[in-house]
Amino acid sequence: MGALTAIIFMNIYRKNKRAGGLVAVLTLLWITYQLFTLYRISPSLAVTVVIIYVFFWIAAYWKLKAEESVT
Repeated sequence: MGALTAIIFMNIYRKNKRAGGLVAVLTLLWITYQLFTLYRISPSLAVTVVIIYVFFWIAAYWKLKAEESVT
């Protein structure tokens, strides 16, 4: 889900930065809810998911920055 979310964000952000910002905020809210739910099940699972999401969002950020510097 993390990779899919990052890909959807990148596609929306490329077309419209304002809509991309809204998607980013909604995604952060969704991730926060998901993490609280996972934390109740297993704290180590929640930490693992956070690390995975961080890697995907860093990769999305680098990809968008690389595309902006080319154009």
